[in-house]
Amino acid sequence: MRYQLLPLLALLPATLAAQQPQPQPKMPPTCTTPNHAAFDYWVGEWVVADTAGKDIAESSITKLADGCAVLEVWRPKQGPPGTSLNWFETTDKQWHQVWVAGATPSVTFIGNVVDGAMVMTTAGPGPGPQGRWARGRWLIRPGGVVRQIFENSTDGKSWSVGFVGDYRRKH
Repeated sequence: MRYQLLPLLALLPATLAAQQPQPQPKMPPTCTTPNHAAFDYWVGEWVVADTAGKDIAESSITKLADGCAVLEVWRPKQGPPGTSLNWFETTDKQWHQVWVAGATPSVTFIGNVVDGAMVMTTAGPGPGPQGRWARGRWLIRPGGVVRQIFENSTDGKSWSVGFVGDYRRKH
């Protein structure tokens, strides 16, 4: 009986090796183009101030999905927190953002870099009686500050400033 088990025991290492998970080949990163990196200057931990220099919020901005997306987590001192998911869409060669905050309707923006700043605009007027378009601009300023400007429009042609925030890196 012992001699009959020896051939089976000889097969055991090969059987165990076949049952072990095989390492998967590492796929090369897919979102490493300059277009995918166009919003990298906004990534970081920030204190956000109004134009008078008063701190109004904190914001954490990270890259995720193998560098294919930029996520903002907005934590204001007053008002509802919010989150935006931003990504460069290779099918239309545009940046997209979906903003979600509390019970307010989500907002979708589309755009690209214009004169060194990220500029994204809603595709049309938003819901509700005011029916406004919205546009966001993220400008790089001296000292590594990122200025975020949101503007509104009732006709998509003339714009008025609704929000300005200066993102300063936390130390």
